[in-house]
Amino acid sequence: LIYSGTEVGSERALYVRELDGFESQHIAGTEAGVAPFFSPDRQQIGFFSAGRLNRVSLLGGLPVGLCAFSGNATGAIWTQDDEIIYSTVLTEVPHRVNALAGGEGQPLPVKDLEPGATIQAPRSLPGHRDMILVTIEAPSLNGPHVGTLNIVDGSWKTVVRGFDGRYLDSGHLLFSQGDRLVVAPFDIDTLELSGPERAAPLAPLAVTQDVNTPRGHTTLANDGTLIYPSGRIGLERLHRLDAQGRLEALDTYGRDVGIEPSGQRMVVWTRDEKLLIFDIETGESTQLTGIPGSWYPVWAPGGERVYFSFEENERRGVWAIDLSGGEPWEVVALEVN
Repeated sequence: LIYSGTEVGSERALYVRELDGFESQHIAGTEAGVAPFFSPDRQQIGFFSAGRLNRVSLLGGLPVGLCAFSGNATGAIWTQDDEIIYSTVLTEVPHRVNALAGGEGQPLPVKDLEPGATIQAPRSLPGHRDMILVTIEAPSLNGPHVGTLNIVDGSWKTVVRGFDGRYLDSGHLLFSQGDRLVVAPFDIDTLELSGPERAAPLAPLAVTQDVNTPRGHTTLANDGTLIYPSGRIGLERLHRLDAQGRLEALDTYGRDVGIEPSGQRMVVWTRDEKLLIFDIETGESTQLTGIPGSWYPVWAPGGERVYFSFEENERRGVWAIDLSGGEPWEVVALEVN
């Protein structure tokens, strides 16, 4: 198992662990590394770190930078043809780069993708050299869908409602719906479900959502071994600690908290990437922004408005909204890179 973790007193890095063991070993040169994935021969791994996609040998040596990227990684695979296909929250479609020589990441061809749609989270599909599993989001769809994408001619189709699909050698498709894992028979030739869906008897899945794409953080071995996190990721129950050291649990979950100068209210980032005003004293909450992609709120010193980071596809900037009402507006536009 390769995973991204943090030891006490050190920054985030990648670690390797045998599943039948208890010790994890730090992989040198992988500081700030996230979203690792194996090469086909399992001798190397790819990973994302500090704006670059890299590879490193598990036999030793320093990482090799392959290409630059922007946004949080949503998935990557290393193909038998030594290409890495990857996606981030800021890519509309997956990109490809040579896994050995590197270079500039190039978008995959995609046919007839409607405005506002994205294709994310590439996964391997055994037996189909030119076909991969993906997660498709589009305004015309009712939520994310697992689908297939032909990486040569750009044709794609949806298979089932859900996200983060993975193929099992038993002939099944494993995917996520909300915080549950679902399994269904899957015909590898027709690329269609061949039987009913059923929920896997597992604890609730921990899900994060970056801009538009939910992620379940599962990993699956060829023998069917599944590793997944349960509980909440990134959205913890908020607490208040006063000057006398008294700790009080609040009736809301979130992160990226901005406190009103008076200390009575706070603005909180929620799971659907919208901002919520929470009254610390009464426990009441109201929605501040109805647009996904709102992050890192900061209350103005006078308490009259909230500033926040906003990103959507190729747009990124600092926005503001008055608490007296009205729509949010752009204060500063930022270059995506």
